[in-house]
Amino acid sequence: MSISKLPNECLQEIFSYIDRVKTLHSVILVNRKWCQNGIIRLWRKPFRNSIEISKQIKICPILINFIVLDKGLNIKEKSIKDYYKKFQKESSKPFRSSFNYPSFITGIDLDRIIRAVAIFTQKNKNSLYRVSGYRRVSKIDQVMTFVFVILRVIAFRGANIKRFIINLKDKNVNTFFDNEDAFEVKWDITRIKLENTLSTFLSMDATKRCLKNLRYFVCDILIDKSNILKSLMNTCTNLQGIKVQDDSYHSIKDSLISLIQNQTNLEHLHIQGNPNSESDQNIESNITDLVLSLEKNASSYKKILFENGYIDSDTAFKSLMNCNNLEILQIKDLKIPYKNFELLAFAEFPKLKCLSYINTEIDTGKPRITNPFVRIINNKNISSQLQKLHLVGFVNIENYRLLSATADNFKNLIDLCVQITRKEEVPLLSMIMKNCSMMKQIRLVNPLTSYNFKEFKDFIKEWSLEKGKKIIRFDDYGLHVHIEWE
Repeated sequence: MSISKLPNECLQEIFSYIDRVKTLHSVILVNRKWCQNGIIRLWRKPFRNSIEISKQIKICPILINFIVLDKGLNIKEKSIKDYYKKFQKESSKPFRSSFNYPSFITGIDLDRIIRAVAIFTQKNKNSLYRVSGYRRVSKIDQVMTFVFVILRVIAFRGANIKRFIINLKDKNVNTFFDNEDAFEVKWDITRIKLENTLSTFLSMDATKRCLKNLRYFVCDILIDKSNILKSLMNTCTNLQGIKVQDDSYHSIKDSLISLIQNQTNLEHLHIQGNPNSESDQNIESNITDLVLSLEKNASSYKKILFENGYIDSDTAFKSLMNCNNLEILQIKDLKIPYKNFELLAFAEFPKLKCLSYINTEIDTGKPRITNPFVRIINNKNISSQLQKLHLVGFVNIENYRLLSATADNFKNLIDLCVQITRKEEVPLLSMIMKNCSMMKQIRLVNPLTSYNFKEFKDFIKEWSLEKGKKIIRFDDYGLHVHIEWE
């Protein structure tokens, strides 16, 4: 069969493997049928990073133009429509639409939309200023108006959104202001306007329809999530991934827990506090209830990450015991009672491939304890399939037995990051390397002494020659060694 006669479904499947924008542009120029199918892929993520900002700016008026076609607008939305009609008259190019472009969009990345809109309004200010009343509109309101119009058009034109990302970056938010030094002063005003814009967007029935099949939700620390989480809680039940960063989990925990527990197939969960918090143990940083809530639907989780905060329950990790499909468990900058590690020592994670504990403070009340990870490493149900092991950032914890257990139990490691607290531990590293012939990366941290790893570095060079492995990175920072192989 000639490729020109392939059905649309086959062409769309072929085009789904193409991410390069230039290639997709070439596809839509082949013929009418290829254009009709390739345009769907091209418009899937119109604000992605691989598209130059100069081209993203051209996308803005295309999307905004669709508001002119919408019917059934309320009074406020009609004023936006009338406002944009006036702007259109100032534009040199009339609006023509060959496709329902907004309906092809599958992802909303608020930061990228804001960035494109802010530059769009700045570059078109001469045309916009000729619209009656525009000069009296603040820069913030200019941007928010067009952001809302784009979000509204995406919803009302029938988009099927799979990714919703609210990951604001200071540098893009600062484009609202004439002077970047005014960020701290004016940010509260901007945040309130942005939250109101999102609340209005999320309250619309069209938005609920376009988010019904949402798969991934990301929301960062710069914005209040209360209304956002409540809206999604009542709309989305098929999320596969959630990433939330907040410095006040006490105020959002109920709605976040409800959102998490309402999902039928949640695989990836990333809970992050404020890395710049002055205290790691206050009511705002407490994620205990969030961890305990994971007991429901535990078997669906494949990737769990906790960062920045503390847990005050000895049995919080009991909620993880039934995560039989867990592949990645990462904990960073978290204060945890010691007994939780005793629970993990009896866990069965037969599919676990990555175990990472970095700068985790273990609360025991004792000045020096046996490394709590030794029993976890000795658990064959955990160590048998493990490929990535990161255990660093612990003080006042005996380390020799941990390295000994690692040498005895691991055969499949390809990525190792551990700390060295005394010279006697170095031979154990050599044993680990001999047992793990597929190793691709190793990082060593020496937090307590000035030992320079010379013996081990010499061994690494000999081991690499013996295994026929080419070293592509060999960084020696004195107390930190980072080695990678091809």
